[in-house]
Formats: sequence, structure tokens, C-alpha cells
Amino acid sequence: MALAIELAAGTASVLAPSSLEGLFKDGFDAMGRGARDAPLRHQSLEATLDWSYRLLPDREAVLLCLLSVFSGRFSADDAEAMYSAGALEPMAGRDALSQLVAKSLLSAQHDGATMHYRMAESTGTYAARRLFGSPYREKAKRQFAIRIRDKLQIAEREWSSQTSREWLGKYRSQIDDVRAAIGWAFDPAGDAELGVELVVSALPLWQELSAFREMLAAIDTASSNSAALSALAPLSRAKLSTAQAWAMTLARQMHPQTSDAWRDSIFHASGSRDAEFQIRSVCGQAVFLAYSGRPRTALRSMNEFATAKGLDWTSAPDGKRLLAHIEIYAGEFNSACTRLEDLMNDWGDLEDGHGLSRFQVDLPAGIRLSQAFLSWLQGDPDRASSLASHAIDRAADLDHMISLGNAISLAGLPIAFVEGDLETAWQLQRQLAEVSRRESVGIYEGTATFFAGAIQSARGDSAGVTLMQDSIAGLLRGGWRARVPFYRSLLAETHIAAGEMQLAEDSLRAVLGEVGIREERWWHPDLWRVAGMIEAGNARPNRAMRYFQKSLDSAIAMGAGAATKRTQLAMAAADVR
Repeated sequence: MALAIELAAGTASVLAPSSLEGLFKDGFDAMGRGARDAPLRHQSLEATLDWSYRLLPDREAVLLCLLSVFSGRFSADDAEAMYSAGALEPMAGRDALSQLVAKSLLSAQHDGATMHYRMAESTGTYAARRLFGSPYREKAKRQFAIRIRDKLQIAEREWSSQTSREWLGKYRSQIDDVRAAIGWAFDPAGDAELGVELVVSALPLWQELSAFREMLAAIDTASSNSAALSALAPLSRAKLSTAQAWAMTLARQMHPQTSDAWRDSIFHASGSRDAEFQIRSVCGQAVFLAYSGRPRTALRSMNEFATAKGLDWTSAPDGKRLLAHIEIYAGEFNSACTRLEDLMNDWGDLEDGHGLSRFQVDLPAGIRLSQAFLSWLQGDPDRASSLASHAIDRAADLDHMISLGNAISLAGLPIAFVEGDLETAWQLQRQLAEVSRRESVGIYEGTATFFAGAIQSARGDSAGVTLMQDSIAGLLRGGWRARVPFYRSLLAETHIAAGEMQLAEDSLRAVLGEVGIREERWWHPDLWRVAGMIEAGNARPNRAMRYFQKSLDSAIAMGAGAATKRTQLAMAAADVR
């Protein structure tokens, strides 16, 4: 708006740079410094808008106020949903809409086959003030909330038939309207039952946006309204409890009631009789168990569920990918390899990706990160690095933080570090730290901190050891036990490189106290190898040889080619035969 620019420039010219931020926060009220010889309607933005508003016919004035409920752009269907709140007939409403565009109080823009409208921020602020004092304010707020709920329900139906990129492109911008509608619904003057329906309907959007903190806060608000909650259909209750369990699992610190939340999720999913949600709940619980350092328990749960339901995991590819990834942790490489090859053939197309967040990770990216992890352990680091890179690039392109965080922390970063590519590892560490900053997922924060310290130590900075130790302690406090034995062994190797054998032994001995050490078998060969390196450093070659042999036997039985090679190199360096 030319006048708004002129008024803002006039105001800014008398302010110090440090005061400009306040101008932009309170710009509508501050823009009142027009030229003294200008007409009164040009001396402040509010006066200009007031003058324009008073010239509008009643139906256009009413519609302008009604449309101020939308935070950003809206469609003709959105506008039409609001007509009844102001007692406007459809034909009168459509005419008023076109006249508001003609008078520049709304802007219109074609987006493919759809016309979208937008109100300038200053106009929207003015119209919202007018709505606040109008007799149809509450009707407008209610109708707006109903419209947003209905759109979100349509979005959920489209979720399984559109790619992630298409779906987010269409619905990402709805988040501000969702917040406004939920805020009204849970206000004392609102409608808590409608608010609970809004929360349930918004779950896919929060999950696609990886907005878990916001989602958990909304679920907590909905759950505090017991009467509204009891009115939910069984399937909606299952959706809410499953989303709550996910949000607890992916918090900065795993919630103390996470285990109970997953049991509730499975209970409500079973009550809903919805097969899809039963799979989601069981698989979500398996993720929690794996993160807690109990991959074999997770496998047992998934396999028992499949047997009881007569489920072939081929019909649930996200679950099959998760099953394969957890099998890697459990040391069952051959089975995981077969599953992942089948998945790559059927679902690995990077141009596709439906139902992105049903299991929180984009399927094509998830397949590649799991394949990268497995290929690395089997002894093909070049293929592993390529697969990890593809997974990271896809997740970054989708701007899906959980997919990106998993691809970096579970594949790209550890592979780069252990293979000695410190520059790539450093770049990925910084990228993971940014993901952690955006999403506050504890496992990302701990992993980013650990590798920051590990890279520092590898580059000769002894201060990195403290970071490594602190990150392990932080992961354990948060309930994130997966991979902690791996991190402790890397810390022990750092101590070995510095000639601190007692500290190395202490670090490795701490592994024995880990809850899931017998379940998380993928790194067992390297734990034996590091034990052998400690004994060799302490001049006990016979004991070192016994540990090295256990490492080789374990690695060969598992098919861990990389561990076999690392142990052979360690034996040669220690001159143990």
C-alpha cells in the first residue's frame, strides 16, 4: 500500500535503528505521521481505512469483517463458508467479494485452477477490530472454526493419496488458521467439543510439519476437557492417543509416561477396529522400545502382533521398513537385507512418497537411511555414504525435520565420522544441530553434541572429550539408550588414542550397565575389538587376542564385514597373532 509505505517511512525517519523493531510490531497504531497539510484521511493509516470502510455498502462492510478471521490467504469456498455468519445470501456474498477486490481491500491471485484472496495486514487488523465490536462476532468465530475443521478432515483424506510435497504445498499455510481456531474453541466463550475435533483433525498437519511440541500442548489442552473428550468416536480417540504417544517419544526428554501412552494407544486402536491404526500403534511402540535400547523386545512385539492378526508386512511397507531397521540393531543383518531390498524395489522411488508421517519418516528416505546403515556395517562404506546422502537430500528437500534428523543421526553422520571423513561429518553435525534447534528432539540434540565433541577430539582438541561424556549423560537422562554402547566405545577409543587406558576401560565397562546391552547387538563385535585394544595397550597380549577373536567370531556370524576389517587392522596394529 503506497500510503502505508509513505507513513512508515515518515515514522522511521525519526526513530533510532533500535526502535524500528517496535514499529513493525505495532505498525498499525504507529503509522500516524502523515504530512500536516494532507487531508485528514491521509494522516494516519487507520483514518484512511476508516474512510474507505464507511463508503462500503453494508454487505461489503460485513464481508470484510468476516474475512478478517483468516490469517493468510483464503479461497472463494472459504469466503462462502462465512456468508451465513453475517446473514449474507450466497449471490450477495459473491458480489461483495468481487467488489472488495475491485476496491483493493482484497487482493486476488490465481493458483492453478483456484483463485485465492488475501487481505493486507493493516486492512486485516482494521477489519478484525470492526468484527470485535459487531453482533455477529461469535457466529463468525464459530463458522471459521467449523470451516477449518472441515478443511483439515478433507486434508486427512487426501493425505494417503498425494505425495508429501503436494500435500504440504496445499496445506502448510493453514497452520496459523488452525492455531486461531483452536484458540477460540478452548476459550471460555468457545466450544471445547469443537476444539477437540479440531485438534484431532490437525494431527496430520502437525506431524507433517514435525511440530511435536505444539501438537503435544494442543493434545494436553484437549485431554483436559474430559466431557468433550468422551464424545469422540473410537477412531478419533485412537488418533489422539497415538499422536500423544509420538509426541512424548520425540520430546527433548522422553516423557516418563511414554510407555503408558503407547499402551493406551494400542488399547484405543484396538477399540477402534481400524487395522491401519492398530499397525501404527504397534509400530510406534516398537520405535519407543528401540529408542529405549530394547530392539529385540520391539521385534518380539511386532512379530507377535503380525502373527495374531495374520499380517504380511508387505502390505504395510512403513512397518516393514521399521522392522528391518530394528533387525539391524538386533544383529539380524541377513533378514534386514532381504526386507530392504524388497522395499527398495517396490517403494524406493525418490519421486514418490505417500502418507509421509504415518510412521514419522518419509518411506523412500527411510528405506535409504536403513540401507545405508546396513551397507556400512556389512563393509561397503561407499554405497552407504551414497545412500545416506540421497536420504538426507530428499528429507531436506521435503523440509521434513524428523526424516532429516533420522537420516543424519542414524546414518550419514556416524558413517562419515567412523570412516574418517571429518569434513563431511562436521557439516552433517552442524545440520543436525539446526534440526535439533528447530524440533527439540532429545536424541538429535544428544547425537549432535556427541559428534561435535568426537570431531573436536579427532582434530586434536582434548576439550571434545567432555562434550562426548556430557552428551552420553544427557541421552541417558532423557531415556535415549539406543546407540549409547556405540558412543561409549568411540569415547573409549578416544581415550586409547590419548594413552589413557584406565579411562578407556572405565568407559567400556560402563557399557555392561546398559539396560539393553544384550539386545542391541549390532555393535558387539566392535565392543570386543575395543576391549582387545585396551588389553593390548596394557601389555596383556593373550587377553587381547581372546577379545579380538571374540570380535571376529561375532562379526563373521553376523555378517558385519566392516567390524571384521576393523578388528583385523587393530590386531595388526597391536602385533597380536
